[in-house]
Amino acid sequence: MKNIMLIAVLLISAGTFAQQGNRKPLSIEEKLSNVITKIENKIELTDSQKEVIEKSFTDFFTKADKEMKLDKRPEKVVMEAFEKERDQKIKAVFSNTQYEEYLKISCQLKPQPQTQGQRPPRQN
Repeated sequence: MKNIMLIAVLLISAGTFAQQGNRKPLSIEEKLSNVITKIENKIELTDSQKEVIEKSFTDFFTKADKEMKLDKRPEKVVMEAFEKERDQKIKAVFSNTQYEEYLKISCQLKPQPQTQGQRPPRQN
């Protein structure tokens, strides 16, 4: 009976790990679409503001992806510099109120660190 339980647990855990490994990273366009949707849900944007946000995030994602290809885990300082550059461009086209709301949203956009065995939350 113990052997059957052990085999069942091993099969379930192996299936779980196999599913996690099959995720492919989102493309820059997919990431950008997700970000724009989340921002537009909270902040009313003009066309020119939307263009600046799209350009800023496209540049950010391009630089971040390049860093990740060079080194599996980019240094925190480097990523913070990219974020600061992006946010300064966005701040230039937002009112104070819009920028404060954007900062709240941007905290939710950052990937959360995973602890071992934990899956990332599902995005709706």
